[in-house]
Amino acid sequence: LLLLLALGLGTFLMVTLVLTRSTLLAQIEGTGDGDRPNLLFFDVQDDQIDELREIMNEQGAPLIADAPIVTMRIASVNGVKVAAILKDKSRDIPDWTLRREYRSTFRDAVVDRTEKITAGEFVARVEPDIEVVPVSVEEGLAEDIGLELGDEIEWDVQGLLMKTRVASLREVEWRRLEPNFFVVWPAGVLEPAPKFWVAAANASSPADSARIQRAVVAALPNVSAIDLQLVMETLDGIFEKVQFVIQFMAFFTVATGVIVLAGAIMSGRHQRLKEAVLLRTLGATSRQLWLIQLIEYAVLGGLAALTGCGLALIGNWALAFFVFETTAAFPPVVIASALGGVITVTIATGLLASRGVANHPPLEVLRAEG
Repeated sequence: LLLLLALGLGTFLMVTLVLTRSTLLAQIEGTGDGDRPNLLFFDVQDDQIDELREIMNEQGAPLIADAPIVTMRIASVNGVKVAAILKDKSRDIPDWTLRREYRSTFRDAVVDRTEKITAGEFVARVEPDIEVVPVSVEEGLAEDIGLELGDEIEWDVQGLLMKTRVASLREVEWRRLEPNFFVVWPAGVLEPAPKFWVAAANASSPADSARIQRAVVAALPNVSAIDLQLVMETLDGIFEKVQFVIQFMAFFTVATGVIVLAGAIMSGRHQRLKEAVLLRTLGATSRQLWLIQLIEYAVLGGLAALTGCGLALIGNWALAFFVFETTAAFPPVVIASALGGVITVTIATGLLASRGVANHPPLEVLRAEG
């Protein structure tokens, strides 16, 4: 049991670390693929978006996506003011959903790459003088606030109160790094409001990314750019530093298990010699005795590896689901490597610590017992 605990715990720590790292890096998956953005531009003013499009076309990296952003806050929900909702101790609505400043957009179509309608109907365009604007709300936000189709939300759009109703709910793929929004308004209403733009493009290489950013900054110095490839490299560097610390702890734990395994084998060496003599008396060959030991240590290592990997899979899923709120990554090569590595180390340690048992002369053991 002690051997299983030591070896299994070390396996659990190492595999959990690698799986969690894979899960986190998967959040920014595919940033280097041809049609997926890896370069984001922020704070593009309304009178600069056309110039940005021209610059990107000249640089050979046309914008993949762009969206206008209008800032606003929730003023009331179904006629109840936000202040009153916040004072209600019986409510089950997270404070951030009511206190935050929302950066919403308007458009006349659903972006199929990143979202899909799960309830209701998306309204593409309305007349400017409409009294209650039909909007599309992200389903997670709707669940947090308790919104259903037809519910009304009054917005404070930079000092102007505007009434809306929930016309549709959307499932948003937040992991795809494109402009995504909690609330999408139809075209025809927010165009006159003060706004800025966010845009996304794809740079084929770090050199192209640097060249594009220089061209944009030279023409539009107020525009901010984020190279997502650099972000991923930074995250990877952080993970590697954390990984070193945890891997050292895991290695120490596994080493402890190996030492305990070797000690247990050495302490029971005389008993194993007696068992070997008995088996050889019954006709077992040295090869058969060696094979028995091999199977014994393989089973021990396999149980430890399966226990550690099983707990690591559960731990990784729990972290992904409850902490990171995403889908856990389960690279098969990690599990296979851990299983093979632990079993190999256990077999090697066991055979080295018990070498000579299968070939030990029976007469010496009988004389020692005599």
